[in-house]
Amino acid sequence: MPAAIEIKKVEPRLYVGIRRTVKRDGLGPACGEILSRLAGWLASQGKQPAGGPIMVYHSVNEATGDFDVQPAYFVGPQIMGEGEIVTGETAGGDALFAVHAGPYASLGETWAQLFTHAAAIRRPVTRSSWEVYLDTPADVAEADLRTEIYVPID
Repeated sequence: MPAAIEIKKVEPRLYVGIRRTVKRDGLGPACGEILSRLAGWLASQGKQPAGGPIMVYHSVNEATGDFDVQPAYFVGPQIMGEGEIVTGETAGGDALFAVHAGPYASLGETWAQLFTHAAAIRRPVTRSSWEVYLDTPADVAEADLRTEIYVPID
C-alpha cells in the first residue's frame, strides 16, 4: 500500500552514532550491533537517548550496493562522542515525510515512493535522510512495525 507523503518543516536534531558502509543485507545486523553498543556507551556516560533509535542514510551507491549509514540515537546537548562514536545533526528545513507500516524488508518501497515524489515536485535531495524506529521487532509483530522516514528536500 502506498505511504501517505507530506512535506514537514523539521528542526535539526543532535544524534550520536557510528558510521558504517554495508550492503543491503548488512543493514539489520549493523544496526543491531551498533545500537546495542551505543546504548551501553550512553549508559556509561550517565546519558539516555532522547528518543528511539534512528538510522541516518548518508548515501547509497547503486552500482556497488553500498549503503553509507549511521545507526544512532537522538541525544540532548552536552554530549561529546568518543572514538568512532561521533555526534551529528539531522538536516533542518523542508523534508518529505512518510510512516512506513510493516516489515523492515519492505522499507525500500516507501523510500522509492519518497524519492519518486521528490523528483515529481522538482525538489532535489542533497542531504542525508533518516529513519526513526517507532517500535522494534522485540515490541510488536513484524507486520505492525512503524518507521518514520524523513527525506530533506531543497
